[in-house]
Amino acid sequence: TDGDGVPDGCDICTGGDDSIDSDGDGIPDFCDICEGSDDSVDTDGDGVPDGCDICVSGDDSVDADGDGVPDSCDICEGSDDSVDTDGDGVPDGCDICGSGDDSIDTDGDGVPDSCDICEGSDDSVDTDGDGVPDGCDICGSGDDSTDTDGDGVPDSCDICEGSDDSVDTDGDGVPEGCDICTTGDDSIDTDGDGVPDSCDICEGSDDSVDTDGDGVPDGCDICGSGDDSIDSDGDGVPDSCDICEGSDDSVDTDGDGVPDGCDICGSGDDSIDSDGDGVPDSCDICEGSDDSVDTDGDGVPDGCDMCGSGDDSTDTDWDGVPDSCDICEGSDDSVDTDGDGVPDGCDICGSGDDSTDTDGDGVPDSCDICEGSDDSVDTDGDGVPDGCDICVSGDDSIDTDGDGVPDSCDICEGSDDSVDTDGDGVPD
Repeated sequence: TDGDGVPDGCDICTGGDDSIDSDGDGIPDFCDICEGSDDSVDTDGDGVPDGCDICVSGDDSVDADGDGVPDSCDICEGSDDSVDTDGDGVPDGCDICGSGDDSIDTDGDGVPDSCDICEGSDDSVDTDGDGVPDGCDICGSGDDSTDTDGDGVPDSCDICEGSDDSVDTDGDGVPEGCDICTTGDDSIDTDGDGVPDSCDICEGSDDSVDTDGDGVPDGCDICGSGDDSIDSDGDGVPDSCDICEGSDDSVDTDGDGVPDGCDICGSGDDSIDSDGDGVPDSCDICEGSDDSVDTDGDGVPDGCDMCGSGDDSTDTDWDGVPDSCDICEGSDDSVDTDGDGVPDGCDICGSGDDSTDTDGDGVPDSCDICEGSDDSVDTDGDGVPDGCDICVSGDDSIDTDGDGVPDSCDICEGSDDSVDTDGDGVPD
């Protein structure tokens, strides 16, 4: 039938020339299953010689996904092996990474480099299950996608919730929004009071202890019982602890602890007051006595008053005895020659005690003209009191005849009245 000189009954190939067998496999070319290859070699027994076998390890006729690649040689079962968008030899249906070469996996985590979530780390290790492998996890303990304050730090690892963790002006590791002290390192707190050293109000003391509530911690409080900021007199001592209100407490010339403005005594220690009169010893007007008691109001306390009934400063006669207590006004009270207590200037009797006047005539005994009689009674005015008058009708000092009988009472003028030989009362 085919005119090849081989009767049909013995024809290897009834449709062609049996003598033409280019590949020498015993099968004429016209009936060759696999041109150029030995049709008798069919290792997998699928009827397709090995030379034309799509899949040498299985039946080429079985192709469940219809992609032209038998199932036993399917690169991607259930998908078209011919579709390989990224050209990496892995069909799209089985491509681990659709945008790159699946064979390149530098970190060996099973995820090709071009689709690596975390280059250099194993993408399969995601302890917190947030879809970010541990090697690239911002926050290893929570979901990296939840970042309420939008600072790039997930909520579960936020240092400062509600604030941007990246803003840390002082570089102490504490974001500004939660910085206790924005000008220094929050971790350095030498006194352990919770306030960093660089913002410590009171170094070395607990800033939270402020008994008087004035904003100054007790450890640095100038005044522990009041507001340090109120200092009306500007002396550096708050009003509530002012020693001397309205004056500078630091000025204490005499060093007695009492500022000059309130010093009772500017020249000595106000605390030393031996007589307890409220006036320090160094300014005592009258030591040992109460300076406040001045009955006569002359500025001299009673305890040192020369004159308790008048002004000690008024002494007209300059005798050291104030006028109101002068024994002898106009004269020196200290001069008393006869020592009778009456100054010479007012002495009735300069040679004796003025207080002794036996006859009560106002003339002291030591100067009595007529003892026992009133010296002031001198009827005849002769200077001889009547009580001692020889002649009460005349001047006793006039005795012309020298007989001891004053002329005005002479019995016998010119003769001695005491000579009366015959005793008749008539002088001889």
